[in-house]
Amino acid sequence: MLWIMRQRTATVLESAIKEFIRFGKPVSSELLFEKGDFGVKPATIRAELNHLTEDGFLTQPHTSGGRVPTDRGYEFFVNQLVNELPDRASQTVNLLENLADNFLEGALDDFIRDFSDQLRLLTIGYQFSENGVYKSGLDNLFASLDLNSKADFYEVAKDFEDIEERARKLKRFAERLNMAPAVFIGKKSPVTRSRHLAVIADCYEIDNGSGRFLLMAVGSKRMDYKKNIATFRALRKKLCDV
Repeated sequence: MLWIMRQRTATVLESAIKEFIRFGKPVSSELLFEKGDFGVKPATIRAELNHLTEDGFLTQPHTSGGRVPTDRGYEFFVNQLVNELPDRASQTVNLLENLADNFLEGALDDFIRDFSDQLRLLTIGYQFSENGVYKSGLDNLFASLDLNSKADFYEVAKDFEDIEERARKLKRFAERLNMAPAVFIGKKSPVTRSRHLAVIADCYEIDNGSGRFLLMAVGSKRMDYKKNIATFRALRKKLCDV
């Protein structure tokens, strides 16, 4: 979905989300004023945060407290990032040399494990020709989450009981993934159900006999989207240049 937003409002939102991703604490207008260069007074930033909260991009857990992003806010942030992120794939390709070699040689268990270690996220791969599901990094996933209760922990753990079966049903979804990795926030993900998670996905068609391969990385909504999207892009560039 495309949201039209004034530049200053968008900049305040993006700054608030970056601060929340970095520190995991509600973000106040005073903090943004101290760290940013908006050219306006704190009261103006506060007014922007109020508008963003009213429009559903931020939420305020406690009265008179700071703001945290909603799923709608994360979606806006990621859409801006995907459109504006420079193509720095060439700077990352060398880091993925062994990963790409493992993929092309069919060493998919090694590929998934190493890709998970690269991103520090749970990684899931599905090879359509073999109906095979590969996954690694559940420890990375739980290390990245901020879960406040046993119920939250149970919700995430329960999500992975049938994740392999869900991955096998994603053929039509994979066909819609074209030239850029897709990002899904919260319950909009096609493979997870938990409101605490985000998923980055891409699909590759490699001419080495292995056919189509769906690759997904699962982590906290506070993941480093910039780094992770750039890594997916670099992998696509490396594989497609072969």
